[in-house]
Amino acid sequence: AGNSLNPDDSLFSVSSVGSNPALKTSSNATNIHSHFVGDASNLSNFVITGRMAIDDAGAGVGVTAYSQYPSSDVYYRLRTMGAGNAFSISNHPDGCNGNASTGVQPSVDTWYEFELSVSSEVSGNRVTAKVWRQGDAKPGSPQAECMDSRAGRPTSGTIGVWAMGTGGKYWDDL
Repeated sequence: AGNSLNPDDSLFSVSSVGSNPALKTSSNATNIHSHFVGDASNLSNFVITGRMAIDDAGAGVGVTAYSQYPSSDVYYRLRTMGAGNAFSISNHPDGCNGNASTGVQPSVDTWYEFELSVSSEVSGNRVTAKVWRQGDAKPGSPQAECMDSRAGRPTSGTIGVWAMGTGGKYWDDL
């Protein structure tokens, strides 16, 4: 919680959603996350897909890429801060240059599929995102795109999930 680098395995669990197992948290803490821990030195230029849902209007849910956890609090993130707030790209801790918002605002108890892509280019890291309501057609092109051209930007990293706020937050099919 609170962008801590110290693990807390109590924050996430696997739960049944209908007849399907999904990763879940009901923690109300701010900025909690779980990241794949392994050799990230060759994890670059990839696409993360899956689906996310919230069961409360105050729930924030998202996924991370190029995560530097557990050594430092650095990653790119596709997230929503809850119902009424569009899914958007942000790098943490610094901002992203470009159109960061997908324009897709989540509804409670609705699954949203996503595609988050990070590619390392000569001029910087290009981060793109598509988000759509499960069952709807996948967008043909990214709804959000930004470029991170900072000298200290990450060049590889792992994936993870991010959450904050009230209610349940769910991830599946990662």
